Amino acid sequence: MIRRHLAALLIVLACAHAASARKAPRPYDFTGRWVGPIRVEGERFDVTADLSMSGPTTFTGSVTVGGPNGTVTCSATGERVRKTTAAFACEDGTAVALSGRLNTRRGRLKGRARLSKGSAAALKGRFKLVQQAAPAVCGDGHVDAGEACDDGNAAAGDGCAPDCTLEVTDVSEIEPNDDFPQATPVPTLPALAHGAVATSLDLDFFRIEITGSDLILETFEGDGQGSCPSADTFLELRGSDGVSIVRTDDDDGIGKCSRLELHGLAPGVYYPCVRGFLTAVPAYSLLISAP
Repeated sequence: MIRRHLAALLIVLACAHAASARKAPRPYDFTGRWVGPIRVEGERFDVTADLSMSGPTTFTGSVTVGGPNGTVTCSATGERVRKTTAAFACEDGTAVALSGRLNTRRGRLKGRARLSKGSAAALKGRFKLVQQAAPAVCGDGHVDAGEACDDGNAAAGDGCAPDCTLEVTDVSEIEPNDDFPQATPVPTLPALAHGAVATSLDLDFFRIEITGSDLILETFEGDGQGSCPSADTFLELRGSDGVSIVRTDDDDGIGKCSRLELHGLAPGVYYPCVRGFLTAVPAYSLLISAP
């Protein structure tokens, strides 16, 4: 009898847990840009919403809604419980109510829409919004894709430039530097080393010394940071003996440029080596930082 009661209690608890899990979906971050149409009674309204989280399940943001009569700006509030609901209060008096299901894997929200304004009859229809990544903002203190640094300000001279590139020491390769005994010395980090690979057999060695355990190496095309439209580089990091290879990379940077991010290194001397991948590279830059 006791076993039956325990078994029944376990079943009740399991059902209650399952019901609770259904009522409390996993957290989801609505931060970013959401775009898509609202279609009501043969008309299309294009939505662009920039949202941010205001609580564990709530969000707010600014919205533009474009329709047959032009574009209007709105403010948005919303919440996700079992369904996701959102309300837009627009500057021309239009009220938009959305209610739908969220596809968390694809970042899609679709469902029913209702548009109303004053005493006019409400328009009912459907909507579909797709989440896009929030655009990178230089100076917000977060290092986003495409940024080498972000120190939370737009000041120059503090190591991170106003365009979120590293402020570095410029170093030009000194030929010949085809082997580690002839490596071009890099006196201080971070540094931006400039060079050219004359043939597919040309090797460019640089000598660096790190005092910590982290090192980032990244190649770019030309003289600056941030672009690699056509160059194809290959990057090696060699140890203090100039021979042993610590790590190599081909295409982990922008385009076909190379990038290495290493952690847990022993402090000391290392030799980055740049070459073309079966090709010459008329001009490249190598960003070297030890954060």
